[in-house]
Amino acid sequence: MYNKHKKFLIFFLFFILIINTVLYAQSNHIGIENGKNEENKTIKGEPITLMGETLFFVYDKVGSFSSKDRAKAISDRLSQIRKDRSVDLNDIVISDKLNYTEISIDDVIIMTVTNGDAQAVNMSRQALAKDYAQNIQNELISIREQTKIKNILVAIVLSLAITGILIIAIGLLYKLIGFFSSRVDWWRGTKIQSLKIQEFEIISANRIAIIIKSIARILYFVVLIITIYFYVPFILSLFPLTRGFAEKLVGYILSWLNSLWKVVVFYVPYIFITIIVILIAYYVLKLIRLLFREIEKGTIKPSGFNSDWAQPTYKLIRLSIIIIAIIIVLLNVFGIDSKMLKWGFIFLGCLIVLSSISSMSNFIAGIVIIYMNSFSIGDYIKVDDIMGKVIFRSLLVTRIRTDKNIEVTIPNSVMLKSHIFNFSCAIVHEKSFILNTTISIGYKVSWRKVHEILIESALLTRNILKEPSPFVLQKSLDKFHVNYELNAYTDKPDMMASIYSELHQNIQDKFNEAQIEIMTPNYTVFHQQ
Repeated sequence: MYNKHKKFLIFFLFFILIINTVLYAQSNHIGIENGKNEENKTIKGEPITLMGETLFFVYDKVGSFSSKDRAKAISDRLSQIRKDRSVDLNDIVISDKLNYTEISIDDVIIMTVTNGDAQAVNMSRQALAKDYAQNIQNELISIREQTKIKNILVAIVLSLAITGILIIAIGLLYKLIGFFSSRVDWWRGTKIQSLKIQEFEIISANRIAIIIKSIARILYFVVLIITIYFYVPFILSLFPLTRGFAEKLVGYILSWLNSLWKVVVFYVPYIFITIIVILIAYYVLKLIRLLFREIEKGTIKPSGFNSDWAQPTYKLIRLSIIIIAIIIVLLNVFGIDSKMLKWGFIFLGCLIVLSSISSMSNFIAGIVIIYMNSFSIGDYIKVDDIMGKVIFRSLLVTRIRTDKNIEVTIPNSVMLKSHIFNFSCAIVHEKSFILNTTISIGYKVSWRKVHEILIESALLTRNILKEPSPFVLQKSLDKFHVNYELNAYTDKPDMMASIYSELHQNIQDKFNEAQIEIMTPNYTVFHQQ
């Protein structure tokens, strides 16, 4: 419990420190004119204080003593009289002189009241001196009564009792929050149900339970802060020595809250619109993500929409929504006619156009390739001279792992300009595809014999399908030999290299056994059906 409170208090103090800086600047901006007007209307007085309490103000200087020096000297004399319990506080005397009035207690002169002091508050000098004397006497008597040992002991007992009650209350509230959280966990799936539209789950019961428990914790900390806010000034006010600090603390907090209120009132329309835009964008994105996730799984099957398009389409829509939300927020904060905002958009546009032409071409090509549905991740393809398995695809690049376990990254703009051979696509639609190889045999050998050996060699090769059966085509009749093309079916495109190798080995062995010479082959090609 202590660690949780400690982390929260550190965060709260850090927040207060940042907010104070903003509020200080804002309050200066809001109240600068009022401060100037008040300064022009009134004469500044210096406070006479006793144990943190302000009794009254002095305004005029006396001789070489400024009003500030006078206030300090009078406050010091009152502090000395407060400490001396032998002083008779009922023996307070007001002596009216020609140009000033003296106030003394038990033959000790405390201060003088001048005509300048009286003019500052629009009172007669004698009436002002009487008010000052009454304030001084009442405050000194009150402090003397409160600083008696009996009263101090009562204040100590009262503060301990209140502190104990507060600790017990906070502990009970903490346990109540824990009990409520356990009940929420118990209600999960029973009283707390998932929010669904037919079979489509929008918010799970687990997420709703987490939200409820988070709200409860926030309320707990709010109550804790409010309680501490009232507790600290009240405890300080029980003791005369700290009562002045209590009033200063309350005044500071009230001033801070007042400044905060002014800032909130000034910025609340912008903050409200910004929050609404962010919340709408967040929940729209969440709903779209769930929708496209179900499309990707095959739960939802829109007509004419391939499930492989789900994630790329979601990313494009997400990017568009985020850009629109940012533009709305910026227009809300800076205004539609803001020159800074317009120049910012112009600069950003120029930066994108000038610095990333190739990236934009790859981005556009990536979108075209996705919706062409040329290949998917895991397909075995050939792009120009590169052949391998697709292991990664984004809007900018496609990554292929070759048969030699080398990863090749190809920009999408290059992919769009190249011929893409997809061997896996044939497996999906036709269940197999054709591997072919060409050999040259002389005219003396019967073509029937050549066909028989080639088909036998194919059937001995692993991963060559027996059905559909292999077949041979006679490609051409050249001057010295005939070109025979062996065609055999397989459903293992990713093993193409090893299948060809074993097929060629079997062809060599079988023709050697038949004592038939293989003439130099012209070429080897891939033929897809």
